[in-house]
Amino acid sequence: METPALYWDRMLSSTLSPARRQSQLILSCLTLFLLILPLTLSKPGLPVVLKADEAAFYLASLSLWHDGDLVCEDQDVRRLFREYAGTDNLLLMSKGRRQPVYFSIPITYPLIATPFVALFGANGMVTLNAALLMAMVWMGFAYLRRFNDEVDSALFAAGFFLLSTAFVYMFWLQAELLNMTCVMTAFFLMTRAVDEPGLSAERQPSSQHLGRTRFVRHRLPLHAAGSAAMLAIACYSKPMLAALGLPILFLLVKARSWRSLVSFAAAGLLTVGALVGTAYALTEQVWPYFAPRFGTSVSSPVDYMQRRVDPRIPKAPSDSAASQITRSGRQLKVTMATVLKESTPEFLFGRHGGFFIYMPFAVLSILFFLLRERRCVFRWLILLSAVLTAALFVMLIRGQWLGGGGFVGNRFFTAVYPCFLFLVRRLQPSWLITLGFVGAAVFLGPLLITPLGALVTHPTLQAHVRNQPFPQLPLEWSLARNLSGYRQISLPDASLHGRRDEIMAQNEEIWIQGAKRVEMNLLSPHQDQSFVFDVRNLAPGNTIEICLLNDCRQLNFDDDLPGTGGKKRLVFEPQHVNKIPRSAWGTDVYRYPLVVTSEWGEQPLWRGSGSERFYLGAALAFLGTPKDLARDLHPVEWLKVEAPLSMDASNTVTVPIILRNASTHLWPGSGATQVKVSYHWLRETGDPVIWAGRRTELPDHIAAGQEVEMDVLVDTPEVAGSFILVFDLIRERINWFSAVDEEQAYRVPVEVVVPDAG
Repeated sequence: METPALYWDRMLSSTLSPARRQSQLILSCLTLFLLILPLTLSKPGLPVVLKADEAAFYLASLSLWHDGDLVCEDQDVRRLFREYAGTDNLLLMSKGRRQPVYFSIPITYPLIATPFVALFGANGMVTLNAALLMAMVWMGFAYLRRFNDEVDSALFAAGFFLLSTAFVYMFWLQAELLNMTCVMTAFFLMTRAVDEPGLSAERQPSSQHLGRTRFVRHRLPLHAAGSAAMLAIACYSKPMLAALGLPILFLLVKARSWRSLVSFAAAGLLTVGALVGTAYALTEQVWPYFAPRFGTSVSSPVDYMQRRVDPRIPKAPSDSAASQITRSGRQLKVTMATVLKESTPEFLFGRHGGFFIYMPFAVLSILFFLLRERRCVFRWLILLSAVLTAALFVMLIRGQWLGGGGFVGNRFFTAVYPCFLFLVRRLQPSWLITLGFVGAAVFLGPLLITPLGALVTHPTLQAHVRNQPFPQLPLEWSLARNLSGYRQISLPDASLHGRRDEIMAQNEEIWIQGAKRVEMNLLSPHQDQSFVFDVRNLAPGNTIEICLLNDCRQLNFDDDLPGTGGKKRLVFEPQHVNKIPRSAWGTDVYRYPLVVTSEWGEQPLWRGSGSERFYLGAALAFLGTPKDLARDLHPVEWLKVEAPLSMDASNTVTVPIILRNASTHLWPGSGATQVKVSYHWLRETGDPVIWAGRRTELPDHIAAGQEVEMDVLVDTPEVAGSFILVFDLIRERINWFSAVDEEQAYRVPVEVVVPDAG
C-alpha cells in the first residue's frame, strides 16, 4: 500500500525536474531553519536592549493585542520590563500637555506583527521578519527561474537577500523587512503580468504583443492593483519610496490598458485611505510624522509613571519630521547641488552604509544589467527610480539619511534594495554570481557571522567597521554626529573625533590606545591653523609617531625610566586642510587628519568603571595654537584677599578672594591650558617650603576686565614658623604668572602655629 509520503514524492517527481526539486528543497530547508531559529533565542539582539525605534514598535504591538489601542499607558511600560530593562528611546507623540500620549510609529508593522507578538513576544517579531525575508527569496527565485537555470536562480535569489544587511535587520524589531517585502511584491506582481518573448519558458496564449513585451491582459488589472497596494504600504512609512512607482507606471502606459491604470490608482488611494483612517482612529493622527514627536528614556515603570503625571511634552508643536521635510523642500533649489556633491561619495562608498559596500548583489545586478539588458527601457527606469529615491533621502533628511542614530548599513535605503533584482533577466555568464559572494565575504562577513551584535569593547551598532577593510574607506562626515561608534572630545576652539574604543578624555588629556595605529580627526573652524601638543608616555622604550596631515614626527622615549612619564612638545603647521560638508554642520569646519602610532603601551592607574582597562600608548594634551600660547594673559588685579594672619599647621583654610582679569584676553576656565588659582609657601628668606600648592579652578572662562569672586583652599605647612603665603595664578602646562612678572602675585605674611592640644 502506498503511503502519503510516497504518494507526494511520486507526484512531485512526475511534475518537477530534478534541478527544480533540488532547488525548492534547499530553499524549503532554509526557510524552516530561519523560521525556527528566532524561537530559540533568549533575546533577539545584543546588547540586550531595545535600539533605535524598536521600543515603540514592540510596545505598540503589545498594546494592540492587550488593550486594543496605541495609547502609551502605565501597563504598557510594565510589559516592557518583562523582557527588557527599559529603553533609552521610546518614541511618543501627543497634541500637548494633559493629552493622550501615543506611540509614534507607522501603524502597518505593529498591526501585522500583533499575532506574532501575542504568541512569542519579541521573538515573534523576529519570526515574522524571517518569514518576510524568505518570502522575498522565494519571489526572487520564482522570477529568475523564468529565464535561467533552476540552481542558478536559487543561488542568486538566496545570496541577494541573505548576504546583505537584510539578514541583519531580520533580528531588529522594526519595519525594514516589511517595507522591503512590499517593494519586492510590487515589482514581482507586475513582472508576473509580463511575458518577455524569447526568454520565458512559458507562453501565454492570451497575451498581446507590444513591441518586445507581451502583457497578460487578464492578469494586468489585478496585478496592477496589488502592486499599487503594496507600494502604498511602503510609502506610508517612507514617502520617498513613491519614486519606485515610475517603472510600474511605464509598463501600464505601454500596455495601453486604462483599466489597469485605474486599478493601480484606485488601489493605491484606497490603501492609503485605509491606513490613514486606521491611524487616525488609533492615534488621532493621520501620519505619525505630522505630530510633535519626542523620545523619552524609561529606566523603570515607577520612573515613567511619575513623569506621566505631568508629561514632558512641548506646549507648542516641536520640529516634526514633516516640518523638516517641508523646510528642506523650500531650500532644495539652493542646496541640491551642494548636498548631492557632498553626500554622493559617502552614499556610494561610506564605511558605515555605502551602497557598494553593503549591497554587493545589487552592484552585481547592475553589472548583469549593463552586460545584457542595457537596451531595456523598463529596467533603465528601475535604476532611475532607485537613484531618484536615494537623492530624495539625501536631500530631504540631510544629516540622517542612513537611518538616524540607529542603523547598520543604510537602513532607510534597504527598502529600495529589492528593486535591483529586477534589473536582471539572464544570469550569464553564471560565474559572475561568485562576485556577489566574494563581496559579501569582504564587507559583510562580521555582520553575517554576528547579526545579533559583536561582543567587543565599547559595543556599538557599527562595531564591524573596526575590521579591515573598513578603515580604508571614507568616513561619512555629513553624518558624523549620528555615528554611535565614535566620540567627539571638546578642545579649546576645536574638537577631536575618533573611535570610542581607541580614544578617551582623561584629566585634560586625550588617551590613545597603545600598540596600534589610531586614526583621529582634529576639527577646527579655522583653516591652515597651527597646533601645539604635549605628548606624554608611560611605557619605557616606547616609540610614538604622530602625523598631522602629511607632517609626521617620531618620538623616542628610550631614556625614560619606568613610571617617570616622559613628556615632549610638538608644534604642527599643516597646510591644504580638508573641509567638512557645511550642510551637516551648519558652518565651515576644517578637518585635520591625525594619526598616532605607538609601539608599546602601559596600563595606567586610573579610576575606570568596573573592570574596564585602557592600554595607554600615548597621552596627548592639546595646548592650542602658538598664537594662543603667546598671548599675554598675566596682568591681574587682586581686589580682595581675606587671608588670616595666623593659621594652624597641617590644616586646610578657606580664603575668599576677588580678582580681576586685567589683561586684554580671555582666561580659559577649562582645557589643558586653563588658568587656575594656586599659591606658594615661602620662608622669610624667600626659600620655598611648598612651591606648587593646591589648585583651584576658575568658575568659568573669565573675559578681559571681568571680576571673579571665589574661595581658595590653602593647605598650610606641617611645621610652625613665620612664612609668606604667595597667591599666584598658573596657566597649566605653560607658566606661573609670577614667572613672567613677580608683581602679579599677592603676598601675605602668615604665622603658622601648632594648634593647642587641648
